[in-house]
Amino acid sequence: MGEVIRFPLQHARERGLMCPPLKIHFPALYRTVQTVTQADLDALKAPGPPLNGFVDYAINPNLSYFGHVERQRTTHVIDPRFDSLVLRHHAQSELAIAYLTALSDVATEEIDNPVIGTDSGTFTLVRRPTRKTWPGPLVIYKAEFKTAEDERDWTLIIGPDGQEICELDL
Repeated sequence: MGEVIRFPLQHARERGLMCPPLKIHFPALYRTVQTVTQADLDALKAPGPPLNGFVDYAINPNLSYFGHVERQRTTHVIDPRFDSLVLRHHAQSELAIAYLTALSDVATEEIDNPVIGTDSGTFTLVRRPTRKTWPGPLVIYKAEFKTAEDERDWTLIIGPDGQEICELDL
């Protein structure tokens, strides 16, 4: 791999952030807060304790949750105790599947993240631990692209304040 190239933060209309070298838009990131009452559980005859403010992040806006759901688009992790996220573009869906398979081989928890296809390509969203040296949970946008000379990585890091972080040891 060649050097990492960083570009300024650009917002896209109706979609997520833009990757200038590939001229694609990442899917939008959604933060979901789910509340499930005992009455909700009883109505579904579902076991388990009620949920009060269960937080999740996804790139699929069509995920269904039961109970009361609040969903908002975001570019960063708002919740300080949540993991960091890696939102990655893959040139082919087979590469995305191989990436998730490799992660599941070394993960301590089950990885069941879907591969998301959009008009801009194939994407995955995975959690990763937030390092103590980081300012908080990050969203790390990544893509590989080819130049005439070699392959390169494009990386955009969004900090917990929603601002781009230009220099950080990943």
